[in-house]
Amino acid sequence: MTLMTPSEAMVETLVAQGVTHVFGIVGSAYMDALDIFEPAGIRFVSVAHEQGAGHMADGYARASGRHGVCIAQNASAITNFVIWWYVISI
Repeated sequence: MTLMTPSEAMVETLVAQGVTHVFGIVGSAYMDALDIFEPAGIRFVSVAHEQGAGHMADGYARASGRHGVCIAQNASAITNFVIWWYVISI
């Protein structure tokens, strides 16, 4: 039986859902996933701030009708996503 790494499982799931773009900041927690995005047909779009990734993923989803996906490190990076989502949902 061939085992899959967590990053391979994540990328395979994204591909199965039709994801073609992921927005975020390069982080050490998912460097191995970044290496397999391109061969899987996923374009990683690097941003300057997590809130920008959230806005870009939202705009991409609205304009294309596809999934808008953003990725970040743990701690304050994820908090920036949550704060952004809370503000636009008010």
